[in-house]
Amino acid sequence: MKKLLLTLTAGVFFLCLNAQEEKKTSFEISGQIMTDAGYNFNQVNPDYFDVMRPTQLPAYRNQYGTDGNVYFGVRQSMIGFKSFTQTRYGELMTRFAFDLYGVGPDAGRTAFHMLYAYAELGMLGVGHNWSLFCDFDGFPEYG
Repeated sequence: MKKLLLTLTAGVFFLCLNAQEEKKTSFEISGQIMTDAGYNFNQVNPDYFDVMRPTQLPAYRNQYGTDGNVYFGVRQSMIGFKSFTQTRYGELMTRFAFDLYGVGPDAGRTAFHMLYAYAELGMLGVGHNWSLFCDFDGFPEYG
């Protein structure tokens, strides 16, 4: 699925580059460097040692080993790139950004994590981007 989205994003980008009337492009680079350091007095899931995630606290004594550990992390550091290009069909906006917060099989590791790989031309947008739709399975159940 990710390969399909990246292929579509690249296709729209290159299609729009050929449709330019004027070559007027602006490019932005943004990012942040974050370092976290701390000490966990109690236990926490080793995959989430440097973030406060209530769902990863132990359910019973010594579930994740003994109490206390020091941690240092840079996983929330990120870098992003954005471009704006005028075409005969309107403005083409592209965005690519990633952080170092490993998810899925990389949970608990400092690893590449794509945040955005997105292109938008007029009201058409393709790629990987945040959405108003969300996965409610990721939220705790109340009641």
